[in-house]
Amino acid sequence: MISEKSNNDNTVNLLWTGGWDSTFRLLQIIFEENRKVQPYYIVDLSRSSWKVEIDTTANFRRFLHRNHPESRTLLKPLVIEDVFSIKPNRKITAK
Repeated sequence: MISEKSNNDNTVNLLWTGGWDSTFRLLQIIFEENRKVQPYYIVDLSRSSWKVEIDTTANFRRFLHRNHPESRTLLKPLVIEDVFSIKPNRKITAK
């Protein structure tokens, strides 16, 4: 569910669904590690929960910024990608 990779500016890329696990990791990175987070969401229109998940991330972001203004500099805008725009990776597919 969660994929992490650090960028040159110490930003952590995070697959964020708005669920418990990915939200916990997001908060851990921001508040315990004091690092930036670049959240990603992969839209798969065949999953009925996609709209709720995007709404949840938006609502949580507003809550976080309102209650912890310092998070504004650490949480980058959500990048939304369509599942079909992701090129297959042979190594991953083989496993």
